[in-house]
Amino acid sequence: MNERSIGVILSYINIILQVIVNLIYIPVLLHYIGKEQYGLYQLIAAVVAYISIMDLGFSNAITRFYTMYFHQNDSEKAENTLAIASFVYGTIAILIFFVGILIYSFFNEIFSSLTLNEMSEAKTIYWILFFNVLLTVSTSMFTAIINTHEKFIFLKIINLIQTLLPSLIVIFFIQFYPNIYFLVLMQLIITLMCIVIKIYYCFSVIKIKIRYYYWDSFLFDNILKLSMSVFIVMISDQIFWRSNQIILGINIDTTAVTIYSLAMSICMNYMVLGSVIPGIFNVKLIKLFAEEAGFSKISNEFVKLGRYQILFLGIFVSGFFLFGNEFIMLWLGNGFEQVYLITCALMIPLTIDFIQSAGQTILQVKNLYWIKAKIFVILGIINIFCIIFVSKNYDVVFAGIVSAVLLLIGNIIALNLYYAYKVRLPIKTFWITICGLFKCFLPMVLFGIILNIVIGFCTISEISKFIIKVVYIFSQYIHMY
Repeated sequence: MNERSIGVILSYINIILQVIVNLIYIPVLLHYIGKEQYGLYQLIAAVVAYISIMDLGFSNAITRFYTMYFHQNDSEKAENTLAIASFVYGTIAILIFFVGILIYSFFNEIFSSLTLNEMSEAKTIYWILFFNVLLTVSTSMFTAIINTHEKFIFLKIINLIQTLLPSLIVIFFIQFYPNIYFLVLMQLIITLMCIVIKIYYCFSVIKIKIRYYYWDSFLFDNILKLSMSVFIVMISDQIFWRSNQIILGINIDTTAVTIYSLAMSICMNYMVLGSVIPGIFNVKLIKLFAEEAGFSKISNEFVKLGRYQILFLGIFVSGFFLFGNEFIMLWLGNGFEQVYLITCALMIPLTIDFIQSAGQTILQVKNLYWIKAKIFVILGIINIFCIIFVSKNYDVVFAGIVSAVLLLIGNIIALNLYYAYKVRLPIKTFWITICGLFKCFLPMVLFGIILNIVIGFCTISEISKFIIKVVYIFSQYIHMY
């Protein structure tokens, strides 16, 4: 079994463990710190997330060009690329620091709706999360290097530690330190530990060399073009996934932020699930371009990856639509019914995005990523105005629906037209293949509805009913594969 296959398996193990831990972690956290403080944490995390995009998309650009030179066995250009990248990331780190100070200076004006006690807590949380992001962004080059060398086993183990260890520590010790400071401090300490391990691995195991030979204007210009387009898409992503929470916090309250954040928590787990296969196989696409493989071969990979994704993700989407409401009731209790509706709305455009993830890699390699940037910046700006209106006149569910509709416009209509007529990808073949696979899910959905009705008449506990439904979903998954 090769490194790529083991990397995929480890990714799935990571996801399963992450989901299990989160099922315990979030209710425990809500129990000990309450809805209000959890909402406050998510509100500040949403603000800090905007600072994280000041990576400016350079990690994607570095991965592309370092991978290209590495697989062409051009060690001088590979080493020089890392040297230029080091200079860029040093500059970004300084810029992030000053932006962090600027945001803090306007904190009272931005969050004028917070109480004095909430404002004090928010400022402390902000600085801890800020330094976490500063460390992560300024050293992201080393993650790109490990990915390029296809050391997927090591990378997935580190990701496992970084995502699960803070949650496990909180689960076991939050009863002794029942405040949000404990959570964010654990995240910072473990992030620092993982960064040190990655840097050591790059220099001692992979034995990379960062050596400056000359200023490569062609390389820098191309990195800048690609990274700026990725950066703009990252901004639009933050608008869709983070600005809603900030607007809800300003116009409604921290409880609304909690409701939306819990839906986002489920979506984030789904996003991790959906990015596993593309994360492993995108390097293969870049290598095909570097080897100047025929575009028909690359187009076939686009369709094949979409087929894998819909078969894998379709089970989870169908299962959540059928039984997600019961899951949320058992997981969080009463008062969280809106979480299910928001999650369902957002899962649809996310699924479309994931099954066409190879298309985004092709856009990056062909320096055409600007089109996605333009589309989603426009939709992101529309989203902000719509959410401001919705949050003042309707409830939190409509915020999720509005964002979902705008994402569908971008992912299904705009991008597919561009893929078909500009990039010349086989979009018609792609959707014929995907629609042909939908019939695999129809029997599962129909029997799931019948199962839901029949179990409703049974006099067994709610947890027993849900376990039967989960067993049904997994049996369908095994049957399909």
